[in-house]
Amino acid sequence: DIELGDAALDVVCDVTWKAESERYEFRIKVDNHSDRFGLFSTDYPCLGRVVKRGEGTAIRPGGNWGGLRTDTPWPMKMIYPGYPAPLQLTIFESGKGEGLLVAALDPSACVKTLALDDKYNFSFSLPAVNAGAPGAEGAPEYPFALYPYTGTWWKAARHYRKWAVAHADWMKAGPNVERKDRAERYRNAGMWMLVSSKSNTLSNVKSLLDKTLERVNGRVPVSVHWYCWHKHPFDTMYPEFFPAK
Repeated sequence: DIELGDAALDVVCDVTWKAESERYEFRIKVDNHSDRFGLFSTDYPCLGRVVKRGEGTAIRPGGNWGGLRTDTPWPMKMIYPGYPAPLQLTIFESGKGEGLLVAALDPSACVKTLALDDKYNFSFSLPAVNAGAPGAEGAPEYPFALYPYTGTWWKAARHYRKWAVAHADWMKAGPNVERKDRAERYRNAGMWMLVSSKSNTLSNVKSLLDKTLERVNGRVPVSVHWYCWHKHPFDTMYPEFFPAK
């Protein structure tokens, strides 16, 4: 009921164990019978205190190179897809060799927010189509997956990768290693090195590169991602990057 006795909303949630995929699938369905109110968003699934504070770990993709959150994580709301969350998942580990991958199995990469607070409560929040308009209803057609596992986060990542390669729209061209439309030097890079001359002189950067190449000694191909090679300040003057230092 939204108003007394109007029976405006039917909300159905179900959970299914998929033995062949080693995961639980959570689905939510919302039917709105109101001609005055519209669904704005769904928060689902809402997981309370997934791991114990002081023992557990939250591993989330995004921001500057992702992050490992131990003890008390700071609250965060990460918008997918984009810089805050390039992957629609979070991984929790108990500190005792047990883990839980929580992922949205959304092949179309629709917008969603991954919310994690300082008590390790976690949820996905999704805007409804025509959010807030009278009669707006619905919920995502795709499921949310919970993969319990033993081992390390690497095992969790492989669970998600297996689904993505088989079902995700962005994987239709195949894995990078198999794609012919990607440069061979990109596909075969064994090491990706990030350097910046923002706080270093060019000679310092060159020295760092020389030491790295000496250590690698030709064993793997190395790619270099060089930040701040231009004379003007970082993140300004777009799209005019030149001249180089």
